[in-house]
Amino acid sequence: MSLLGHFDNAYRIGMLATSMLHHTGASKLMARVFSPVYGVISLWREPVHASIDPLMAASAIGFAEGDADHALACIKLAHRQRFLSGLDLTTLKRDQEDFVKKHFFQSSYFKTSSMRMPCVLKAALGDLSVTLALTGGSEELSALL
Repeated sequence: MSLLGHFDNAYRIGMLATSMLHHTGASKLMARVFSPVYGVISLWREPVHASIDPLMAASAIGFAEGDADHALACIKLAHRQRFLSGLDLTTLKRDQEDFVKKHFFQSSYFKTSSMRMPCVLKAALGDLSVTLALTGGSEELSALL
């Protein structure tokens, strides 16, 4: 829709989709729907920081429902929005480290899914390594592992 310039319609449809999810209780689809709606579409009409809480909530629900791919997309988008909103890099770095520790070293989903683990871990560590490089702490990544 954005390629055609229909920003208002895309925003309206995205908000309708999130509203329907809330009313129907279809939590299995939350991370899948929230990642494009709050990661991209809502930014056309709302401040960047308004999308952070919905993305964080969708990420937690996505992991709980077993939708790790979309949950990871939500958390990555939320971290990006937090950075763009002016969150200091030290706090972002700490939060990303906590996320990696929690979801990759303690999560039963990733322990039992060895085929998925390398690509998902690489994506999360890629985000963390960028933050570490920006804070001057890139050598800390090996200590984290």
